[in-house]
Amino acid sequence: MEQQSEQPSNLDKLNYLLGKIWHNEEAKKQVEQIVNSDTESKEMLPRLVEEKIEKAIDGGGADSARGMIELAKEQGVNLDLKAFPKIIDKALKQFVNGENADVEIAQSLLKLQKEIWDSIEGK
Repeated sequence: MEQQSEQPSNLDKLNYLLGKIWHNEEAKKQVEQIVNSDTESKEMLPRLVEEKIEKAIDGGGADSARGMIELAKEQGVNLDLKAFPKIIDKALKQFVNGENADVEIAQSLLKLQKEIWDSIEGK
């Protein structure tokens, strides 16, 4: 019996590329091509980006999260920033008094949280 290899969906491709996009111009171009050619991908892009940012925050990657937020703004992706301060609070607990305590990561997350609040408040 022959097995057909399934082609990844545009959403699968998009999700994969978003993991690479922050350091790769070619990935940025491919994301733009997918989003411009596929309505479902365009509609899902904000949620996929938010999930990537959330994962970066959970891992203490404030700089990565900040870069993703800036890139999303540049690309015209409307993010719901109001969810991120709570996500940052959760991550802070881990980096302030958890087993992964790290003052530099905690300070970086606090700075990101302030930037997000300022953005939400229009400062």
